[in-house]
Amino acid sequence: APTSNPTSAPTSAPTSNPTSIPTSNPTFVSTMANCLDAPSVLNAADTAMCAGSSVGEECDVLCLDNYEWPSDQVVVCVAGGSWSIESECVALGDEMMVGTVGMLSLVFTEDGDFTLEWALVSVQYFVDAAAMLLGV
Repeated sequence: APTSNPTSAPTSAPTSNPTSIPTSNPTFVSTMANCLDAPSVLNAADTAMCAGSSVGEECDVLCLDNYEWPSDQVVVCVAGGSWSIESECVALGDEMMVGTVGMLSLVFTEDGDFTLEWALVSVQYFVDAAAMLLGV
């Protein structure tokens, strides 16, 4: 049995309430660590074996008959659960033109001074900056 009674009871209580209320709904940014679907590569045989790959993993592309995969290109699972596909299977002997596709994400944190309104009016700046970086 206890030999002494408590001499005091806890007295702590919240001392403040939050002072700000969000002014807009945040946009969800996926942090998915897997590409659940198979990549879609033009003129490729079945790529279903790549479904479920982790971010950073490459998918080996097997092309249809009379097509080939450029040796210096890769298909890789990227953050958000999507595939980065920079090429396609090209007909044997054909010239290949490679385009560049990019995805730009802007992540807001609670500690940042940026607002959704600021991002919306700055979209063209980011598109132009990304185009310059990608050389398009």
